[in-house]
Amino acid sequence: MEANDRAAGRRFSIAEANALLPRLERQLRRVRTLLRRAEALRREALALERVGVLPNGAPILSADVRRARRAHEDLCAEATGLLEAIAATGCQIRDVRAGLVDFPARLDGQDVLLCWKVGETAIAYYHSEEDGDQGRRPLPGAG
Repeated sequence: MEANDRAAGRRFSIAEANALLPRLERQLRRVRTLLRRAEALRREALALERVGVLPNGAPILSADVRRARRAHEDLCAEATGLLEAIAATGCQIRDVRAGLVDFPARLDGQDVLLCWKVGETAIAYYHSEEDGDQGRRPLPGAG
């Protein structure tokens, strides 16, 4: 069984989820930075292509277009690697830009998702799979 297969069925205790938060926060902040930079490079490449083309159909600024595309691909590959590393822990990334992450768990005998958002210092909320993030409720005893 591969690590990702084991992680897929993992259930977290609140303490286990909290222990991952510092690393997750760093990783998600890095992913968000990479994605912003990648989007800027994508726009740059499109703008460079719009400058015009040579008689052979190649962009006039083809070296610059290639550089921007290559840098875009590198940033996307790094972001993908970070997202795969996060997923391998067994937590579920719900929204990269918002920094929303769920942790499968059991609470009072029920399957739930502990939920956390970048910037929060600890796991303080949960919701059912059906309710989604809109159904966030405070953990019993939290707050």
